[in-house]
Amino acid sequence: MLKLIILAIVVQVVSGDGEVSLGRLPSYAHKVGGEVILLNERQYKIKGLNYDGTAPAAWHVGMKQGTSGVYGTGTYVFRDERNSDCKQIHKKNKNDDIIITIPKNLSLSKDIARIAIYCFKYCVNFGDVAVPEGLTLPPAPEDLPDYELCEPTKTYKPCAQKKVIPIK
Repeated sequence: MLKLIILAIVVQVVSGDGEVSLGRLPSYAHKVGGEVILLNERQYKIKGLNYDGTAPAAWHVGMKQGTSGVYGTGTYVFRDERNSDCKQIHKKNKNDDIIITIPKNLSLSKDIARIAIYCFKYCVNFGDVAVPEGLTLPPAPEDLPDYELCEPTKTYKPCAQKKVIPIK
């Protein structure tokens, strides 16, 4: 009997300053794209972000291990550097570089398993990348401001109550 062994290899690119590239966001909808780079324990950059800006309720999200992409427990909604008031992503992005800073009580290497751009009105994933387990990232700068999580459910019902297009 022929036995088949499958070996999965996860490739991550680590720069000299500890930044880790997770690869490019695949475009599932709204022309989303860009390279996701973890800068430190609390910040990631989307380099060359593309997004058509036409979705009614798109946000930057991080998900814990084991979550399905349904908003609720284990899904965190972040603001980007241009969005201090937690509004959804309104702006069209064409090859823009943006930085997302997560709250002090979270860590990209310990608490986040996936990073995505997600629509909470229609429960659609526009593009996501996995955060590999066991990463070692540089600590966040001490003077980095703290941010609260955004709460789209103040406007939109949790996706668990709707037909969900899951995170791939």
